[in-house]
Amino acid sequence: LVIKTIFLVLVFQFKYVVDESRRITARNSVIKELKTTLAESSVIKTILHNFPAFLFLTDQDDKIVFANKMVLSNLGASFMEKKNFDSVFMDSIEETITFSRVTYKDPNNLLRMFAVRTEKVIDDNQSRYMLWMLRDIDFDFEIFCKSIINNRESFKVTGLLDHNFAIYRMS
Repeated sequence: LVIKTIFLVLVFQFKYVVDESRRITARNSVIKELKTTLAESSVIKTILHNFPAFLFLTDQDDKIVFANKMVLSNLGASFMEKKNFDSVFMDSIEETITFSRVTYKDPNNLLRMFAVRTEKVIDDNQSRYMLWMLRDIDFDFEIFCKSIINNRESFKVTGLLDHNFAIYRMS
């Protein structure tokens, strides 16, 4: 009876050791995978932050959730997150579904025009984001004025305009 009891205790102890070994192996595997994912995410974020183009990421409500270093340094803004994308630019001219032009008025009151390419991004949670890639182009006053005059969605233009553009629109 004593031998059977000792054997039974050894079997239960062995089963406990095997279960504990599996649990530790699974935990270490999850930790390793998480570290790899976080490292990849960090690398991707660093690459996007330092990408040599103007990059924005907006959520479903057109709020900016990411702006890279090029945007922050060249547009004279230190913080873009949580702003509405349309409030940053004065106008928007949609030329095709994925291509448009926007105009920006910098802190020195200089107007800059950008060609914009957009791509829809859907994450794992099925949230929809929009990636905006801007390319600096020569300012075209005629296109800018047409975009203000032909703004059919509303009679207001986002951003700040000086009185010259207001007079041009009224004409």
